[in-house]
Amino acid sequence: MTEDVFNRLRELDGQIVASGVNRHDRALTMINACINEGIDRGPEIIAALACLGFDRKHAGITLSSNIQRDPVWPYWGRRDCGQYFAPEMPADIP
Repeated sequence: MTEDVFNRLRELDGQIVASGVNRHDRALTMINACINEGIDRGPEIIAALACLGFDRKHAGITLSSNIQRDPVWPYWGRRDCGQYFAPEMPADIP
């Protein structure tokens, strides 16, 4: 993960925290943001969320329990190769 990518994730997370979103919905948004930034493997996603202060266990459970075949925001899918994919983030997300 490049420093620019992490800075964008950190900035988005700060906006989400400031808006008062609960921790679970914050995790959903940040997982999607990671996927859209090209961080699309389970261990990488969990590591990125841990760097942002999330509990690794919560991040892993959230990641694995919200997989959908045809994902609709705020959920994601996973290809047979293990790569995660997600719909684009709506414009009204902070």
